Amino acid sequence: MMKKQFFAVTFILSLAFASTAQAGGIPPNLKFTHIVSSGASPNRLNARNATYQFELHVVGKALSSISIELPPEIKANGEVDVTAQAGIQPKASVSLNGNKETITFSELIPPETTLIFYLHGVNNSGFQRIHLLPISGKLDGINQDLSFGMVRIQINDK
Repeated sequence: MMKKQFFAVTFILSLAFASTAQAGGIPPNLKFTHIVSSGASPNRLNARNATYQFELHVVGKALSSISIELPPEIKANGEVDVTAQAGIQPKASVSLNGNKETITFSELIPPETTLIFYLHGVNNSGFQRIHLLPISGKLDGINQDLSFGMVRIQINDK
């Protein structure tokens, strides 16, 4: 009887710890470049000149550029600010081609750097409350775009 109780308690505790590890969002010790967080301000439907923000953690190889695909209901003016740790702003050029913004850095962004991207002048003309923005980029020594994930922006309806 004690053996069954021991296994039941062990099972329940393992489920409890597994769910808390997943509740944190990003699993620890990822070995690839990934999105950490995202948001919008103001955060409401039909917002004009909003700022969408997301963090990207560079891991493994140095980063040379990123591309942001905007959904058709979102229009941006191509104004993007990038900040690294300690408020350092890496030099970058931004190009806007249709619904794709590409940020190319003048110097490689080294691994273990977290970048914060601010997309200014975003206009949301749709009625969707959740926007998914695919993020891809180029790493040092790799000459094709690699997917870094999706930025998820959830818009309040007020």
